[in-house]
Amino acid sequence: MANQEHLEILMGGVAAWNEWRIKNRGITPSLSEADLSRKDLMGADFNGANLRKANLRKANLREADLTYASISEADLRMANLSRANLAGASFRSADLTKGDLTKADASYADFSNTSMCGADLRKAYFTSAILILANLSGAKLDNSSLI
Repeated sequence: MANQEHLEILMGGVAAWNEWRIKNRGITPSLSEADLSRKDLMGADFNGANLRKANLRKANLREADLTYASISEADLRMANLSRANLAGASFRSADLTKGDLTKADASYADFSNTSMCGADLRKAYFTSAILILANLSGAKLDNSSLI
């Protein structure tokens, strides 16, 4: 379950959230199982956060910092993650169906058993990412780096 205090701070807006993150670097935010569907979280600092099983369906996470975040089993269908920093994040068994990851940095991220069916992955960086059993059916991969 999400930490209610953390969730209330986030509901106060991205600016308030990011300011709280700066002042509380030693705290790992817990937003597991939170319903953040359709929320505008553009530019939010979720570095190292626990978003496991969160509902992020159709959420705007454009330019968000999700480095080393735990997003396993989360619902990210149709979410906007364009230009987001996903480096080292764990998306194990998450659903990114029809998500937008254009120009995202997913280096070293774990997408094991993740659905990315129909996702827009153009110009995204998957350098050293783990894609074991990831479903990329119908995904747009033009100019992506899958090294």
